[in-house]
Amino acid sequence: MRSFRPLAPALLLLGAAAVAACSSGTGASPSSAPSTGPSDAASGAPSEAPSAATRVDVVGTEYAFSEFDASYSGSVAFAFRNEGAELHEMVIVRKNDDVTETFEELLALPQEESLAKVGFIGQTMAEPGQTAPDILVAAEPGEYLMVCFIPQGTTALPSIDPASSEPPAGLGDGPPHFTLGMQREFTITD
Repeated sequence: MRSFRPLAPALLLLGAAAVAACSSGTGASPSSAPSTGPSDAASGAPSEAPSAATRVDVVGTEYAFSEFDASYSGSVAFAFRNEGAELHEMVIVRKNDDVTETFEELLALPQEESLAKVGFIGQTMAEPGQTAPDILVAAEPGEYLMVCFIPQGTTALPSIDPASSEPPAGLGDGPPHFTLGMQREFTITD
């Protein structure tokens, strides 16, 4: 089994903070995350994808994302539903144009170095049986990684204290889901 990768803690905490902000009603999300916004609170359905984007409905289970194409032409809007028994997230990053390392190599780098080599597209989470509140849009040509950093054994959204430097309470103590296979690479062409 692969060990915990350095990129995971930063993205997990960033994602947890984004979910906390969205669930508190502030509607805040990471500034660099071009999602289409939170769900319609009345219906619980994710917001609609931009009309020009190809919509892809991704299902998360233990420990995999459902199959989808490896290459797309133009913008892609990813919706996420969790059909597993554990909490899952969908994080999408884009490899910077000048980067030659594989995503596996990037995940093994020290955190600061790996974060400098990718662009954060967005993150959304869903508890078991739920649909995530945001649709994530990947539009720029390049190489992308979809990944789940949630630790094995986490079954509900952890409680988060933004003032604490400690990990969020309620996280499982197993390896991150991506080390168990919950990651998918894809490309976007012109």
